[in-house]
Amino acid sequence: LKEMKWQTETTEPITTRAREYIVQLLVAQKYRCKCGIGVHTAPKPVTHIKGGRYSMDFAIDVAIDKYVNHLPLDRQRRMMGRAGLVIDTQTLWDQIDGLARHLEPTYSAIRQYILSADVVGADETWWRLMDGEGSKRWWAWSLSVPDAVWHGISSSRSAEAARTHLGQFDGTLIVDGYKAYETLANEREGLRLAN
Repeated sequence: LKEMKWQTETTEPITTRAREYIVQLLVAQKYRCKCGIGVHTAPKPVTHIKGGRYSMDFAIDVAIDKYVNHLPLDRQRRMMGRAGLVIDTQTLWDQIDGLARHLEPTYSAIRQYILSADVVGADETWWRLMDGEGSKRWWAWSLSVPDAVWHGISSSRSAEAARTHLGQFDGTLIVDGYKAYETLANEREGLRLAN
């Protein structure tokens, strides 16, 4: 056969690439001033656990797999083991906890952003909290605006819990008619309810 110049056929098959776990070696240069008093080390990457072995990217992947892809930590541990990473579920939980602590200022800023709006949606629903001796009924509270949502957990559905989550919010609150919101509206002149 003779090659047909400029004549080809292109295909785009979709394939997979296995997730890899890589140990990186990061070297931070040290510097000393000429006077011999001060030593400075070049900045290291931002981390969620001081002195931790796992990267922020690793922690984010664990959190996404748990909360977005609904993969329990033990299932993730087994998957990681098959890919060559020996790890336990406590270490995975520590990654999520460290990430949550690192993101706490963002969590608070989202709440403040929502509460600065003129109109806020609020709702609460029961939440099963596993406490080691069975389970207890707690409450997940949600505050929302068109471009943001904030969630908080409380042990009750009381007006005090609503007061805690809503802070000093004055504006229009879109709610389902639950009595706790009426209590707050009766206390605050600037708070209006839209049921």
